[in-house]
Amino acid sequence: MMKIDEARKESALGIKRCLKNILLAFLFAVVLLALLAVVFCYSPIDEKYVSISVRAVNYISIALAGMLCSMRSRRFGYLYGAAAGALYMLMLYSAGFLIYDGIDINIHTLLGVLYGLISGGAGGIVGINLRREK
Repeated sequence: MMKIDEARKESALGIKRCLKNILLAFLFAVVLLALLAVVFCYSPIDEKYVSISVRAVNYISIALAGMLCSMRSRRFGYLYGAAAGALYMLMLYSAGFLIYDGIDINIHTLLGVLYGLISGGAGGIVGINLRREK
């Protein structure tokens, strides 16, 4: 019976740790987006590259979240990473829903979620291979 209670406690700690890592990835994205805003403001780079750059920063942040969430797991890093990517995208679209009157769910939204899952899974694969053996 003790093993079940310990597993539940470890699972709850894992979820909290993963949420903390996703928030850390959001903070990383905010810093990168602020730097990107300064670059676009003071350089002659064309504005058509803004949306591509913002997406790239988001997917890099999702990969970071997936990597951080999977570093403590023993296996299935891609699943931890994909779950982190899904949570990141859910939080991102929830914030967009709250800020704007609603969000338009179309093929671009669904592709964004798919790319978030893929980049989170890739980050999870990297993270599980970076973890230190105890």
